[in-house]
Amino acid sequence: MLRAGSRTIARGSRSHQTVAKPSWIRTRTSTTSSDQPSNGAEIADEYLGGKQGIEHRRRVYADKYKDLLSRKAQERGISVEELKASARDELAKNRRVADMISRPTPSATRASPSGSKPKQFKVPQAKKSASPVRPLSDIIKLDKAFEETPKKISDLWNAYHMTKGKLSAVIPTEIYRAMAKEARQYSSFVVPLPRGPSAEASDRPPAAEMFFLQWAHLPPHTEAPAGQDAVPDVTTVLFTPLAEYQLHQTYAQPYLILTHYTDLAHSHGIVLMRGEITPDVANLTSADAQLLIWKLQQFYNTANMKADKGQAVIDERRQLLRTFHEKPSDFDLARLIELADQI
Repeated sequence: MLRAGSRTIARGSRSHQTVAKPSWIRTRTSTTSSDQPSNGAEIADEYLGGKQGIEHRRRVYADKYKDLLSRKAQERGISVEELKASARDELAKNRRVADMISRPTPSATRASPSGSKPKQFKVPQAKKSASPVRPLSDIIKLDKAFEETPKKISDLWNAYHMTKGKLSAVIPTEIYRAMAKEARQYSSFVVPLPRGPSAEASDRPPAAEMFFLQWAHLPPHTEAPAGQDAVPDVTTVLFTPLAEYQLHQTYAQPYLILTHYTDLAHSHGIVLMRGEITPDVANLTSADAQLLIWKLQQFYNTANMKADKGQAVIDERRQLLRTFHEKPSDFDLARLIELADQI
């Protein structure tokens, strides 16, 4: 699983941490748009086949989703609204809080024998890239970061973003490669986000808002050492409410943008994730965003989930992702909501 560090959310408490900015974090000297969330439409246009191609694919998914609801309702002999109400009832089962994504996982550090000093890694050569994503070297001083252990980088990366009010996570390279491989084959999906009062605070089950997510693969900002596997692609994941996506298609504003930086994938065995909620647009809290990231893992990180978590559930999630693309007429929305609510 991912190790997220933007905010720690636990039952009945909230933890805040203030840290001194490490020397390898770059200080922003201006208020230009370089630190603002990337424009989702521009990324999609550049790397997913242009606006017309994206709009066409999204319209197909939206139409299939709409028809699916109608067919499911007809099969059960109920209205679409009754079907949605039934799905909300399913969502009420075993609802989990957002601290799932804040649980630390075993570190991917490559510690030296002394346990104090890292191995001396050679800073990878930066290359010219047409990627519209702000490079990692604009956020941290890579030459300084390469002197640190993976664990130290992880701790400082998460602590720094916590103070900035942004989400962050550190992903072992092999887990990221598996997720990116699945995302290249199945680049979009829908996930439910619980809305309204919790089941404990209300007699009625909480509602759910469906979010459409879209992966984009971008050129890496660095080159791999000679004789080693290529540096994994940088990726972004755009989250947009399905209702807005259906209304605005290509021009729908993403509410949450995740960027995965792969500059340290070879030298330190980690990929750094940065998450940004679109300001003044998104009706999305940090806890909401962490839930969306957790649900992303549920369906794209199945290859790395332990069987003791429920192998049948893991296999069914993987199959549901494939069905969404390969046999959309068989896609079961109610089962999606149920599976997304199980640990």
